[in-house]
Amino acid sequence: MPPNRHENEVISNGDHYPAADAVPPPPTDKKLFTPGPMGVSLTTKQAMLRDVGSRDVEFVNIVRFIRQRLLQVAGKMIDLPACYFVDAMSSFGAVPLDLIGGCVDFMVSSANKCIEGVPGFAYTICRTDRLLSYKGVARSLTLDLVEQYLGLEKDGQFRFTPPTHVILAFCQALCELEQEGGVQGRAKRYQANHKVLQHGMAALGFKELLDETHDGYIVTSYRFPDHPAFSFEDFYSRLNEKGQAIHPKKGTKADSFRVATIGHLFPEDMQHLLHCIQEVCADMGIPLPMKQFPKKSPGKQLLNLF
Repeated sequence: MPPNRHENEVISNGDHYPAADAVPPPPTDKKLFTPGPMGVSLTTKQAMLRDVGSRDVEFVNIVRFIRQRLLQVAGKMIDLPACYFVDAMSSFGAVPLDLIGGCVDFMVSSANKCIEGVPGFAYTICRTDRLLSYKGVARSLTLDLVEQYLGLEKDGQFRFTPPTHVILAFCQALCELEQEGGVQGRAKRYQANHKVLQHGMAALGFKELLDETHDGYIVTSYRFPDHPAFSFEDFYSRLNEKGQAIHPKKGTKADSFRVATIGHLFPEDMQHLLHCIQEVCADMGIPLPMKQFPKKSPGKQLLNLF
């Protein structure tokens, strides 16, 4: 049965556009201090605001550009007898990776994370001979990397409908990565973010979960304050209301929370987050700086930082 025209008048003014009173104003973006998804630049978002066919020559050329640029970011590979697989989901694009010295055969990462595209697809950079050696053994039709690689090499096409808008945004994100100075330039900003967060949280009395031997600039875990008024759910909600989104769950079995310093964030964003944390703690009745509490060792438990 066709839809009732009168029932749909609330969402259409007859010109194929939503009625003005049916479209809510766009909300203000929150700052995302989470391991993913990450915040992205306005220009990366704007790159998605047009339609392009997945078989258009323009789109095929964009995919070709992305594939070439990813290889430039990754460097070259060499042939060795062993096979090595690297999960670079939260590091590729901001943490230098020596594919040659590391003897990497397969590396996987995401459109989001340190490249600062939007979520929507993953990719792998691998040695062609290694990849082709697995032809015919894929346990998935849609995730058959060998057949997808052969298709791209043949005519530049995806085997199934690709997320065109996400790929347009990823192309823009790669250009912005190069403009920032590549991996080294991106790492420099993330390191600056981490330095501001690390020094600021220490001044407030927060203790890091790991010691300096495990220090990194992607995400940092902090122990829950040893104060009876502290509730992580309340702490998270109050920060979120201020437009500051940290990871909503604990990262390990230890009572701790995570703050990421990657994505479209800058040192001034970290300063504002610290200011909001001060306000939230004051509202919760937690005096700052907090008293130092005994250091606890994480022992041999597996720490899931990402």
